[in-house]
Amino acid sequence: VSTMATMITCYGGINEIGGCKILVEDGDVRVFLDFGKSFGRYSDYFDGVFVRERTTRGLLDAMALGLIPPIVLSHAHLDHSGDLDFVRPEVPVFSSRMTAFIAKAMQDSGKPGASGVVYANPHTVKENGLLAADKSKGYVWRQWGFL
Repeated sequence: VSTMATMITCYGGINEIGGCKILVEDGDVRVFLDFGKSFGRYSDYFDGVFVRERTTRGLLDAMALGLIPPIVLSHAHLDHSGDLDFVRPEVPVFSSRMTAFIAKAMQDSGKPGASGVVYANPHTVKENGLLAADKSKGYVWRQWGFL
């Protein structure tokens, strides 16, 4: 019988609009529930029109260390899925079929902030340490499972 407690760590979505990133750990099993954009913190630094975030660093350090566990999406709103563009396409994502369908429709329609949710243009690390889209590979589908 294991005496280890299940741990829940909120990396966003607490006392804010958006940014839902909840890490659930039970022994060696780790899963993110949602991976959303924090609209409140975003607007503290960027206006989304003239001043935008530099997406060239993203979650590069966490990705390089293999620290991003599988992600379970509760629904397709960008406050729950909007930061998936910073996660390698190899990291598995799980959701209902309807959530996947809506997320793809949002990305296909060009909804701002929806890029990289269902399919992504893989990034490579340039010599200066920044991320750049690898235009030679084109878009790839994320590993997606249905719940």
